[in-house]
Amino acid sequence: MSGSGRPFYDFLGLEVDPREDTAVVRLPYRPELGNSRDHVHGGAIATLLDAAASRAVRLANPRAGGVATINVTVSYLRPGVKTLAAEGRVISNGGTIAVAECQARTEEGDLVATATATFRIFKPRTSQEEANARGH
Repeated sequence: MSGSGRPFYDFLGLEVDPREDTAVVRLPYRPELGNSRDHVHGGAIATLLDAAASRAVRLANPRAGGVATINVTVSYLRPGVKTLAAEGRVISNGGTIAVAECQARTEEGDLVATATATFRIFKPRTSQEEANARGH
């Protein structure tokens, strides 16, 4: 996902599935993402879960002006080893708030962590707001 417009995603190497009907994000393993036991660091796993949950909310709200994470609760179930993938799904979608659940798994399908995340849904910008943001 190089050049995604999301520098932190690029830094971690997150790969967002481009299909518009799925909220799957992959985190290819690199030693730099490891902790002292050579497992994927919990912070990297939390970011993977947040990214997949955010993707689910964005897909469920295609006209939104963006979304922002309010809260993420992560439960770590086993060490993350090698490449991980997470899939998010929206469980509540209101006008300004959405809640999504997400699971991170190994390539073999072992469940590594789960998360529940809450997001703020922003209204789309008007054309005047867009022009003002560009300095016109």
